[in-house]
Amino acid sequence: SVQLPPSMGQCASSGAPHDGDTELLPPDAARSSGADVTAPFERDTELGVEPFRWRVVSSAEVLADFGRIFATQEDRGRRRLSLLPLPPEHLGSVDESRLAGSLTQRSVASFGVNTSLSEAAALYARSSPAPPNGCDTFISHSWSSSRRLKYLALVYTYHHTAALVVANALFAFAAFPALSRHVAAETRLESSQAFFQLIAWPCVAYALVLLFGYRVPRQSCVSLRPTCFLDRLCIHQRDAALKQLGVEHLEDAVRGSRSLLVLWSEDYFERLWCIFELAIASRELGPTRITLQPLWLPPFMLAVSLSSVAAVVIAFAIERSGLYLALLRTYHTLGMAFLWVIVGALPSLGICAVLRVKVLSHERLMRQVATFSLAHARVTVESDRAIVHAELRSLFGSTDAFEDYVRNELHEHVRAAIGAPYAIPYGWMAFMFLPYAWLGVVDSVSLPLSVVGELPAEHKMGAQDYAVSSLVYYVGFAFLVCPLAMQLTCLITYAGRKLPFVVGWLLDMCVLHMLVYVFALLDSESIGRPALMELVMLINNFSPGVEFAMGWSPVASSLVPLGATTRS
Repeated sequence: SVQLPPSMGQCASSGAPHDGDTELLPPDAARSSGADVTAPFERDTELGVEPFRWRVVSSAEVLADFGRIFATQEDRGRRRLSLLPLPPEHLGSVDESRLAGSLTQRSVASFGVNTSLSEAAALYARSSPAPPNGCDTFISHSWSSSRRLKYLALVYTYHHTAALVVANALFAFAAFPALSRHVAAETRLESSQAFFQLIAWPCVAYALVLLFGYRVPRQSCVSLRPTCFLDRLCIHQRDAALKQLGVEHLEDAVRGSRSLLVLWSEDYFERLWCIFELAIASRELGPTRITLQPLWLPPFMLAVSLSSVAAVVIAFAIERSGLYLALLRTYHTLGMAFLWVIVGALPSLGICAVLRVKVLSHERLMRQVATFSLAHARVTVESDRAIVHAELRSLFGSTDAFEDYVRNELHEHVRAAIGAPYAIPYGWMAFMFLPYAWLGVVDSVSLPLSVVGELPAEHKMGAQDYAVSSLVYYVGFAFLVCPLAMQLTCLITYAGRKLPFVVGWLLDMCVLHMLVYVFALLDSESIGRPALMELVMLINNFSPGVEFAMGWSPVASSLVPLGATTRS
């Protein structure tokens, strides 16, 4: 492997210098401290000694204790960092020939973050030599970014898909029997039972798998415990010899990983060693095997989804209150429209706040990639800049070629993966607004028939017809109305991104409310009416005797499902 100077903070991605007040652990002390340092140095293969192997660790070790592994001394209130030359006696066991050229005592000293001697040995003992087939993920990050955001980004990357599958499976397991048993028999499922089975338990299951999926035994679900390379666990932070060898094999670690996971923070492209990791992966793995996970993305997705759950809970409670029946008797459609605007007001406070954060952070990310320049990158030891530039030239031919690659090919790859700043991929929105579709099933099987019985005569319908209309409305609301309104609000947010945050936030909230209301009405009159009319006619033509009793809306004066008129 290319011999690199071990001077990149916690690893190549850190850029955080080690504390000169804390002494480096000599190699002999490291061996006596309990660390797993059985893999010998690769200085004397002629003597029959096994070569040094770069190391890997299970994601369970990385995610344990809610990502405490990402904590630095700055997180603990110690912000003073200093660079001091490494005492020569601590380099005694290192092959002196390896210190020639680019490897300097100062470079070795600047590698690592503030870690006690015992902690460094214990952390290193968690890793093991890499197997012949390498590892699943090389984690590249900046140590100056929030450890909590990095933890959330990792659990979202590793566990989100499995958590979503478990939640939907639990929902389907309860929904199909409830629909077939209660709707067909025109009986009602007890409201609290329906809420817990169809909304609460799926949400709880998603949260548990998302946060604690790494605790699932590896034998039962390998995908939830992938192997990875993380600098603090796989490179010793105090043993000078082990540290040197770990950094020298950094390129082997990137090459031996099946993908590179970039935990993007705003200073990621300002860290020269982070850029170097990205360059190796781009050349060895290709851009399609680079996953760029912005640290703002999981909080955005989860906050909007949580807001949707809050709206669903409020709607569930109001539908079963005296206020709902009073408005239904007196105002019908106009009263319901006002009620649902109020229901959506509280969750939209959080939705619009995180949407504005998403747009601003997303725009900064795309601008950084589009205007990338090595001149803006920082490095702890300035002498390392020439070394990294030389390696970049060996990979891409010239530093200009690498800059062009980032600005063009990598920029397009990132844009395809997470979209433009003014856009939200539909898959994201389908997840964020999924609870509204769940509410449609709850409404179908548990809304008391007394509520339906309070409707005016022209809106009377049976349990089966009400279930069909409710499902149609809520599915359309979750997967059509909300995504369309959210997308247009995102455009407005992007256009007003230079406004003061509070002013823009209030403007976004007004726009979102207006769009949801307008599109719900359009969904009822322009889209729902002809689609449902054609569906009813088709069913009646091919299935004589099967008829749907749809209500007539006094506002739209057209054939629409009851759920659409009352809730829009």
